[in-house]
Amino acid sequence: MNFTTKAEVVLVCRSEMEKTPKVVYPHEIAVLEVIHGPARIERTDVDAPIGVIELDAETEFARLLTEYAPRGDKPDPVIEVYRNFDGFLAEVGEQAEKPRRGRPAKAE
Repeated sequence: MNFTTKAEVVLVCRSEMEKTPKVVYPHEIAVLEVIHGPARIERTDVDAPIGVIELDAETEFARLLTEYAPRGDKPDPVIEVYRNFDGFLAEVGEQAEKPRRGRPAKAE
């Protein structure tokens, strides 16, 4: 399944003086909030260098699991937010569409 989304820039506030900009997709924000705490993630009005993009849901879920792998004895933040792939699909489901099967034949 594919879905369309738009990247955005958030600030990860590690301390009062250290705010790191990060380009993320909207479905990543909840994961960042689990990792850092909701008060430490600030949305911005800055345009992300990536505009609207179509993503494969299965590939994107795998990327999230790799990008935000649990550290130490902490639980997996992606699993904590989405439970499993079906939970992730439910979240992005409004944007999801079934993949196109083949193309119409070209007229010769």
